[in-house]
Order: sequence, then C-alpha cells, then structure tokens
Amino acid sequence: MIDTAEARMTASDASALMIANAAQSRIIRNFNRENLLKNLEEQERAIRDYPDSAWGYLGQALVMRVGARHGWIEGDEEKTRKRMYELARRGVELAPNNFMAHHTMGRVLMHNRDVEAATGAFRRGVELNPSSSQVANGLAESLIIVGITDEALELIARLERIDPLYNCGGQWTKAWALCQVNECERALDTLQSTPSMPVAANKMLTAIHHCVSNHDKARNAMMFYLSENPNRTVSTERDINSGMWTAPGALERWLTAMEVTGLPSD
Repeated sequence: MIDTAEARMTASDASALMIANAAQSRIIRNFNRENLLKNLEEQERAIRDYPDSAWGYLGQALVMRVGARHGWIEGDEEKTRKRMYELARRGVELAPNNFMAHHTMGRVLMHNRDVEAATGAFRRGVELNPSSSQVANGLAESLIIVGITDEALELIARLERIDPLYNCGGQWTKAWALCQVNECERALDTLQSTPSMPVAANKMLTAIHHCVSNHDKARNAMMFYLSENPNRTVSTERDINSGMWTAPGALERWLTAMEVTGLPSD
C-alpha cells in the first residue's frame, strides 16, 4: 500500500501534524488552562513555520474554541469568534478533503451559534472518515444541543463499537445525552466509568448529581470545578449557551442546577 499510494502529505504537513498531535496529546493527558495556553503557542509556531499546511490553522481554531468555552481565553469575545472562523476557513481552503478540517469548522460554527451549518460540517467530516471518534463525537454534540438526542445516542453507540478506548470525551457526551433525557442514573454510571476525569468535567458531574438528588455530591463537584475555574458564573454559562443550546427546556434546567449547587450568579 505504501508503494502504490498517492502521496497526500508534504514534509511541512507532517511536521505541522506532529506539533498538533503532541499538543493535543498533552491536553488529553491533563485537560487544564496551562496546557491549553501552551497548545496555543505551539499551534502559532506551526502556522508561522508551515503556513501552507492546514494543521496549524485547524489546531489553533480548535484550541481557541475550547479555551473560549471554558473561560480560559480572555479578551474580546467577538474578536475571538471571528479569529476562530478565519482559522477554520483557511484550514478548509488548504485541505478541503481533510475530515479534521470539516470537524474544526463544525466546532467553530457551533460555538458561533450556527448549529445547522455546524451539523452539516460534522456530517461531511463523518462522510470523509466514518471511523473518526472525534468527528462522530462532534456530530453527536450538535444533535444533543438541538434535542435530537436519540440519534445522538445511536451515533455514540456506534462510536463505542468503533473505538472502545476513546478518551473521556465520548463518555462525557454520552452522559450529557442521557442526562438530557432524564436517564440520570445511567448518566452518572457513564461519567464515573471514565478512567480519568478532568476537572472541567465536574460541571457535568454536578448537573447529573443534582438530577439524581445527590445534593451534597453535587455541591462538592461544583466546588472542585470552581477550584480551577473561579471566574465562571451562571451569567457566563447563559451567555455561552444561549442561541446555541435550543433543546426544549434543557438550558434552563442546566442553569438551575448550576445555580443551586453553588455556581455564582454573576
């Protein structure tokens, strides 16, 4: 296969991809603000040193989206959204048949509240690479936030068959979907089955404990979450999710759970 395959990557692509993979691996091992900011620096280097490769642009856009969503990137929110879109668009221009380019565009569009277009981008990514856990997980999230939860759970079940060792992102998404349809005991079992859970996942754990009336555990999970995210508030949760999370009643239930378990109002 190696002898007969058409060459699809340049040396620059390979170098930029190695930077992206190393940065992503660090975040997967320890999902926190420090590693995310280091990732941003590394992706900036990839863009500077390999401007004709899509990987640096895609990596930078994905990391900015995660940082903005978790409150780890400070500054003008609209400027951040615009920059993310520019990076993702450039990645698609450079690599229109790269499944990760469409995954990245889907993430950015979803953050920018264009969920319909985001779902289309994710579906294109899945079409290009049906075996990618990352892209399938992105599509599942886009379905959950508009309330198409049954399809999302079917997709997650397929993802589990394809990649049973996928990192905590898949379990996180599955727990979210189950909680949204009030299967909260299953959601709790799912989230707690992950071999290692980042501090950021304690926000989801808080909501699930609240759903099953484990009030003390819900407050403890929120305290743990706030230990790393002290500036997070109910207002920021509302601002980030309004206009995007449109599943009937889901956002208000989430905000209520956040507030009663100790997330500051503003």
